[in-house]
Amino acid sequence: MQGSDEVYDRLMRLLRERVPELAAQLSEEIAAGRSVDGERLSEPERLTRDGQMREARVGRLQRGDVAVVPYTPDERLMFLCQALLRMAETLQGSLEAVSAMAESHGIETTVIEFAEPDGTSSVTLDFSELIYLTAHTVDATRRLIAPAEEAMGIRL
Repeated sequence: MQGSDEVYDRLMRLLRERVPELAAQLSEEIAAGRSVDGERLSEPERLTRDGQMREARVGRLQRGDVAVVPYTPDERLMFLCQALLRMAETLQGSLEAVSAMAESHGIETTVIEFAEPDGTSSVTLDFSELIYLTAHTVDATRRLIAPAEEAMGIRL
């Protein structure tokens, strides 16, 4: 897809600003590349890999060997989109599960307070509001990645 690099860079910039820990983890995962059976490497990848192996004075890739190859720009973008969608879906599912568990135990309030053990700080969350917000987040994420899915002919 034309422009994958620019879209990926823009999304990663936003993530670095808003959720730096997640951006760092995704950057590491993407930089590590993907594992491919040596037999499934494309001819150019195989030739490049053979040259690198020769320079390192080690044997050629054999049947069953695994090679690590970098993600293409399209693959990087889809990896990122998929991670963002799965994160939103997981958050929504987790909140719904906690809400259902509370309901099954007869807990009527949807407000939960998370506090430091020493009482120095706390955060109060209303699960009913969060479930609503995460449902919208999942929908918004799906809408945001739809053009990339369409351009690449895939569905996450």
